Amino acid sequence: MNKIKNTEKIYWIIAVVVIVLAAGGFAGYRFWYQPSQVVDSEDSTLQTAVARKGDIILYAAGAGELIPSAEVEVSFDISDGIQEELVELLVGVGDMVEEGDILARLDDSDRQDNLVDAQRNLRELTSPSAIAQLEIDLAETMIDLEDDIGNFVGLISPAVYKAEGYVDEFTTALAEAQAAYDADPSDENEDLLKLAEQNLKWANSNLQVQWQYYEDDYVSENFEEYYWDGNEKVW
Repeated sequence: MNKIKNTEKIYWIIAVVVIVLAAGGFAGYRFWYQPSQVVDSEDSTLQTAVARKGDIILYAAGAGELIPSAEVEVSFDISDGIQEELVELLVGVGDMVEEGDILARLDDSDRQDNLVDAQRNLRELTSPSAIAQLEIDLAETMIDLEDDIGNFVGLISPAVYKAEGYVDEFTTALAEAQAAYDADPSDENEDLLKLAEQNLKWANSNLQVQWQYYEDDYVSENFEEYYWDGNEKVW
């Protein structure tokens, strides 16, 4: 009886061992074998290509309203007050334009008429007869100027007029000498500057002397003294 029980016990132990081994083998199969197959299957479906640099162009198709990325207002210059009518529009909304392109044209007939008038006036001013008349007017003006200068010299005396000329001349010479010295402070330019200063100093002194002569002698020698007493001139 005990022998039969031992035999059954051994059979159960063997059965349990077989079941454990089977379970372990199945787990090992799931862990090791199946994932490798899935990876192999996934790798087999991958596609490869050589990477290259270049532009990617995207196309889109559909209906809708085109909106510009930027808008700029343009207008015509009417600062001279001439109102002109738009006669030609050369571009539309959405057109691509570049700097310098003509966008529109105005009716410039008034400007063309003004140009024709200006050209006619220019021809008249530069015609031989117009030039001859200008020369005559210039000669008459020079004569009048010489007469005015003569009268002016007679009023202030030739000596004072000449002294005033020296002052103007040496004042200009001093300014030029000073500019030359500022640009190149050499010994030569320094000497010229000192000379110009001395000349101007002499000219101013001479002018004072001539004005004194004018008051002391020239007036009494060349003008009669008189004054007005009511409506009568008294000598």
